[in-house]
Amino acid sequence: MDGYPGVCTTDNLDAARAWEPDGGPGHWNDLDMLTIGLTPATANPVVRQLAGLATGTPTASLDDTEARAEMSIWSMLASPLLAGNDLTRMTATTAAILTNAAVLAIDQDPLGAAPVRVPRADGLLLWTRPLADGDTAVLAVNRGDSPHAAALTGAELALPATAAGYRATDLWTGTITTTADGALPLTLAPHAAALLRLTPAGHDVRRVPQAQD
Repeated sequence: MDGYPGVCTTDNLDAARAWEPDGGPGHWNDLDMLTIGLTPATANPVVRQLAGLATGTPTASLDDTEARAEMSIWSMLASPLLAGNDLTRMTATTAAILTNAAVLAIDQDPLGAAPVRVPRADGLLLWTRPLADGDTAVLAVNRGDSPHAAALTGAELALPATAAGYRATDLWTGTITTTADGALPLTLAPHAAALLRLTPAGHDVRRVPQAQD
């Protein structure tokens, strides 16, 4: 991720790493202002100048893939969500990203459990998080500049065994897949994220907020 918005996203993620286990009700981890929809044309001129000095590159903007990744990260870590863009001039896509009910439900989940980072040797960033209704949120982030294919396992996601398996809902597309043991194949574009909600197959998936186009 290039320019000021991208550097903010990755720097804030790195800084929050030490505090991830400590977030929860009454002491939420704050990853700072969202940079979704923040473009050179709408950014504060002083911010643009400081950003150029800090990054050595012109102030760019997150593309839609990167914007969904940022929203996914902030929501998975239950960060307060503060839009930093001009709300009167944003695109329909930016508005949809900021108001996706299924993603916001992860951020606002009443259990307030801290995410658990799952170590991997392939460079994929991976977290799981228990939700109040018994579901499990899963976030995978490809921080690299090339596509990344990976296979997640129920064991590494620490999913309880269930005879009926799980339904995995992609919270950006609304696509639902069924997995017998929590195994999930993923292919992520550069700088992309997959935010999933895993529901035991015997539970009513209709109660889950749906993704918005």
